[in-house]
Amino acid sequence: LTLTGGWGGGAGGREVMGWARRRGGGAFAPGLAPRRRGDRAGFGAGAGRPRPRLGGRRRADDLDAIVAQALAWEDKLSMRNRI
Repeated sequence: LTLTGGWGGGAGGREVMGWARRRGGGAFAPGLAPRRRGDRAGFGAGAGRPRPRLGGRRRADDLDAIVAQALAWEDKLSMRNRI
């Protein structure tokens, strides 16, 4: 079983990357690349299938807060993994 989870707010990947780039101070530059052989022509993520199967529920509705939390987590991991 393969599930993908969106946040349920209707934001696409490019929009989320834009939020992350702005919130992260432009620390990365997302780019587009052609599809690889075997990649699906279209793909949509949604929160509807994982929730009943995994028992989870979304804790935040604000994309800015979600991105901020993800970036804080990455910072925490980066600090922890420094040698």
